[in-house]
Amino acid sequence: FPSINWLLGGHAGVGRGAKQKRFSWTTFTSFAEDSLLNYMNEKSPAKVTPTLFDIKNLTACFYDDASIQPTESLPIELARGCQFRCKFCSYPLVGKKNDTYIRDEHHIYDEFIYNYERFGTTRYAIMDDTVNENTKKVERLANIAQRLPFKLEWIGYNRLDIIGTNKHTVDLLKDSGLKSSYFGIESFHPDASTTLGKGWNGKYGKDFLLELREHWGKSVSITCSFIAGLPYEPESSLDETQ
Repeated sequence: FPSINWLLGGHAGVGRGAKQKRFSWTTFTSFAEDSLLNYMNEKSPAKVTPTLFDIKNLTACFYDDASIQPTESLPIELARGCQFRCKFCSYPLVGKKNDTYIRDEHHIYDEFIYNYERFGTTRYAIMDDTVNENTKKVERLANIAQRLPFKLEWIGYNRLDIIGTNKHTVDLLKDSGLKSSYFGIESFHPDASTTLGKGWNGKYGKDFLLELREHWGKSVSITCSFIAGLPYEPESSLDETQ
């Protein structure tokens, strides 16, 4: 079938295209909604208005043939992109204007309800670059969680410094259903953490982690990651962190 055009999906990178003797293939990777729509726009007649993907109005759903079980954790997006510009980050959609790339609250609620009624789903992995990037977003999630007919549970990446400087979100995160939080601490060394733009962690991170542990208890598990080999951080500091 020499006329078949194969469409392949992937995880990271950019869209690629190639042709072989018998057929052509195109791969869509990374944020495929954008690359796939760009491809379709290129193939469409010139008079067709280009289709654009808008995360704010995303209405995602899983289908019955996915064989989803009630105990599974499903992925969900509350937003796409990040307002921060961490110096080591290679993600493409960073430095976005605050609150311009977050999904409509009604769409998020409807997705939770759809999955619950369809599959019995109550657990999620929130795929956002930073779930707690601003307090309004956390407040929205907590509000949604309180309105749901089930107890929402989720895991995701959060920034410790934002919780530390907005301490009312400690309870909001717990009330929203947080069960496990991943913190990119990077370093407890004051100078090394400052070079990354995370100087708060170097000054207050250790003490606040203990405070958070005491407040959340065993209801929320915590995972922290660090970068070894940063400027200004001696090996003795890494040993102390370990």
